[in-house]
Amino acid sequence: MSGIPDWFWKVLSGSIIPIVGWAIATHVENSNQNLRLGRIEQQIVATEQSLSKQDDSISQTKQDIEILKVKIDYISNNVESIKKMMEEDRRK
Repeated sequence: MSGIPDWFWKVLSGSIIPIVGWAIATHVENSNQNLRLGRIEQQIVATEQSLSKQDDSISQTKQDIEILKVKIDYISNNVESIKKMMEEDRRK
């Protein structure tokens, strides 16, 4: 150690504590970010599942509406037939 000046060792030892503190803070921040990312991924999966269920519900609703349209058309035609029959009865 005779070739290395004393001030070099002082600077080196003085800079180790801040470097170690920075490394620990970086590790903690990285861990926190990983936890947040994990929660966000879980929320995305839950949201995708919810959207899938809503899509299924919308598809079912569309099918129900189409069935109702057909039934309404059938009822409308029958009402017209009944109306015509009643008009014919009144004429007699």
